Amino acid sequence: MRQPKNFRKIPEGILDKIQKFKKDSFVAACVRKIPASVILGGDFAHLGIVLREKKLEFPESRVPRFDQGKYSKLNVEGEEIVRKDLPLETHAHTVEAPDWGRRGYGTHPVDLPHKAYPREHIPPSENEIAIESLGKEDEREPIFVLKFVVSEVMDRSKKKFQKRLLFNLNLLLENAGAADVFQSDAKFEDYMKTLYVHWEILPPGERDANIAKILQHFPDTAEVREKILDRYEFLEKLNPENFIQGLGGFKRYFGAKFSDRLVVFENMEYGNAIYAMFADWENQSKKTRQELLASGRQGKDFIRVPHWKGWKGKIKEIIGERRGGRP
Repeated sequence: MRQPKNFRKIPEGILDKIQKFKKDSFVAACVRKIPASVILGGDFAHLGIVLREKKLEFPESRVPRFDQGKYSKLNVEGEEIVRKDLPLETHAHTVEAPDWGRRGYGTHPVDLPHKAYPREHIPPSENEIAIESLGKEDEREPIFVLKFVVSEVMDRSKKKFQKRLLFNLNLLLENAGAADVFQSDAKFEDYMKTLYVHWEILPPGERDANIAKILQHFPDTAEVREKILDRYEFLEKLNPENFIQGLGGFKRYFGAKFSDRLVVFENMEYGNAIYAMFADWENQSKKTRQELLASGRQGKDFIRVPHWKGWKGKIKEIIGERRGGRP
């Protein structure tokens, strides 16, 4: 599993979701669809998830290993904070000095005073990650649906809950490769629905209204707005039938539909590539990127175009070919 980057701050989508909870208590948790090949490759071995004779085995819960990342290490070792907000203190550093000031006559300890800021030790949380199987899908290879839940139950009524939330989200990211939040009494269906993308069709010719609707699901920053405007204007020039936006968990998708068998879209939060899909796009879009790339249908049912130099030209070429030469 490629090590994901830690959140530097809590995503706005997660904070919005917490505000809509009916109760104050919630947990950091996520659901992953994991192909058998990924498990066999050892990507989840650090959590004790293995396949033996095609049977999935895993512990009920596990304290993540310290070497999985910054937050995993803090979880088992705690943290030492230098309190620069407090006055300097006098400390003694012991060294061995030669007797009589000359070598060869033995040594004796000498305490050398020095000034230093006080240090505060924060004990480790030792949070566990509970693991549960939610099912199995069989396609070209088995795909296991697993739920991961951090053991600490948080309370949004507490003023400083966001610090613990950021910690637990990053603990999940480092170990499960995804992060989300759920009410502490969430049902099976609440977890499962976050796996899939729900699409909304946006009509062409309503540029300002469409862009406003798309932007409301993303962080309100100049960078995000500029990127969406650029993508929208590029796709608009290719004359799509409709624009589309999709929501699934905290995945935010945006793209354009050119026909029932030609759709182009990308995940704007992790926009390292854009996808052109040619058949049954609504069902294909329910698959994770790992599932898509492992399906063996690249070039047949879909084409992945990384955002490298010339990617717009490649997309125009694909759309032109699929439309029978029309741009």
